Amino acid sequence: MFPLRIKEKKSNDITYPSWDDYIKEFFNEGWTIRQIIFLGNKPPSQVEAQIKTNIKNIKFYNIKENDPANKIASQIRADWGWL
Repeated sequence: MFPLRIKEKKSNDITYPSWDDYIKEFFNEGWTIRQIIFLGNKPPSQVEAQIKTNIKNIKFYNIKENDPANKIASQIRADWGWL
């Protein structure tokens, strides 16, 4: 499990790639990705995410800025069977 930015970000002359650029590189390196979970209120669409990754198991959690981390973690643990 690791976080990725939804959109590319430039800061102090450094460009931080978007989520789909990272996923492409992970696939190029031979990674197997079983599921992607997007957190936040502005994720890519389901169709866009599936086309860019060819992963069918994609979930979205519309979290709010003040949602407690343990609530979010609990949802992810349940989805991944980590209870």
